[in-house]
Amino acid sequence: MNNNIIHTAVIDDGINEKFYGTGELEYNIEISPELEVMDRTCYDSCSPSHGTTCAAIIKKYSPLARLISIKILNDRARGMSEQLVKALEWCVEKGIRLVNISLGTVIFKDFPSIKKAVNYAYSKGVIIVAACNNNGICTYPASHSCVIGVKRDTENLLGEGEILFNPYPCDGIETTAFSSHSLTDYKGNTRETSPSNSFAAPLVTAIVNNILLDSPGKTLEEIKLDLFKMSVSRETVSYNPYICRNMDWVNKAVIFCLCQNEHCTCSNIPFYFDSDDVVHIRQGYVNDNLEHIKNYIKTNVSDNFEAYDTVVLLDDNASHIYSKHDIIDFINFASLQNKNIVLLGKSFRVPIDASKCKTKVWTPSLSQLFGYNSLKNNKFEIPVVLLHDRTGDSLLKLQDHLIKMFWKDGYNALGVTDSSIGAAAGFEYLPFDSEKPERFISSLKKIGQLYDPDIIILSADSSNIDNVSSLRNSILPEVDIEITMPGYLTATKQILVAPACTIGSENMQKPALFDLEDEKCAFHIYEHIIDIFKQDI
Repeated sequence: MNNNIIHTAVIDDGINEKFYGTGELEYNIEISPELEVMDRTCYDSCSPSHGTTCAAIIKKYSPLARLISIKILNDRARGMSEQLVKALEWCVEKGIRLVNISLGTVIFKDFPSIKKAVNYAYSKGVIIVAACNNNGICTYPASHSCVIGVKRDTENLLGEGEILFNPYPCDGIETTAFSSHSLTDYKGNTRETSPSNSFAAPLVTAIVNNILLDSPGKTLEEIKLDLFKMSVSRETVSYNPYICRNMDWVNKAVIFCLCQNEHCTCSNIPFYFDSDDVVHIRQGYVNDNLEHIKNYIKTNVSDNFEAYDTVVLLDDNASHIYSKHDIIDFINFASLQNKNIVLLGKSFRVPIDASKCKTKVWTPSLSQLFGYNSLKNNKFEIPVVLLHDRTGDSLLKLQDHLIKMFWKDGYNALGVTDSSIGAAAGFEYLPFDSEKPERFISSLKKIGQLYDPDIIILSADSSNIDNVSSLRNSILPEVDIEITMPGYLTATKQILVAPACTIGSENMQKPALFDLEDEKCAFHIYEHIIDIFKQDI
């Protein structure tokens, strides 16, 4: 007999426990729009609801599940991201092991706070199963690397209780699950759930609950590997759950910047994770760099090192190419220190086999496992603003400022970058190959399909003039506005902004000029961009 108890929280619109006979609730709470946690009272325990159906699905496939109801949605199935964050914090506080979330957001400005809450829950051992948006758009928390993302079977490939597992999905949704479940209510009426992602996720939650009943100490990565093995079919024979499509799992990092001059690249990167500890390593020989960093970690890092979950190495010197052996050796070292690893810059572009890594890893080469081949190349009608900067001094900061100003005004602005360093700012990483420029534009269109943004702010590394010229030529037909930072067309501190549709034509408009040293420079550029788009309406 299994005596383990796994507490499973359903964050939704509340569980009405008598409708499907899901049993006594361990907790039955509600989080108000004011973020007050209160006992849920004055409700009809015999009425149907979305959360009630999710709870019944979990109990159908995992009868021993001990359920907890956390209501954050109102009667119109609406809630705030702040309520979800509060619910996850409450789960950590109460020691909840498993959480089902059949809801999420596709609003980009909500992503940072949800990422932080998910990372906190993950660090405390909470396993989160979350449903993707029914329109197939990138959804948080479902698309987060530290979540088991779920979508429904749209091709009728699965039978009752079955799942498919996609090891390296571009949208972060690894699991496809059966969603049309037969449930019997308290009156004896049997009904079938509608085919939706919302009702696919509880099946996976039930499967995870059963896994934890047998092995309570399993980690998220071990559970994902179990799901991979349970998949009714597999196109790949191996899967490493520690390899991630982006860096959304980084919470707090110590950064080793391999500077080649007095000007530090790190000061110009708007890291989206906590990074208040930067160590500057100035070494002349590439083969010594990683050993020097390992020795530094062993001997010089303070007691605060325990507070960091990730070690970031930044080396953007194209003449420094680390070997596969040295990179793997360093990753293994980080694993022994119980640290995740991020490798940024041109020096780490060598493809490596990290199949045996036991710590989370992000490198430019490994990110290519998560391709956009599964997406269709639909018609592209999303406005694009292209930024390029030969010096690299201020491009990422300006990109970050513009995106956040769009967010503030209610626009879903997506940041895309061809630089692995830009990925550390939270932008979608899309490398450019000058020999195959058509792949870049095709992937950009698929990114548009995946995120469905109102506008894309794309930054291009212009340190290689031939590379940026090739990129511009391939993407210019899709670009609406082009922003040129100092150092490319001019040696002054002025930024050039012009509608791309007029560049090179007889009607080419004179570029607007903005002073980089003006503290309101980004705001003025943003206003100018808005004016340009208004003129096109």
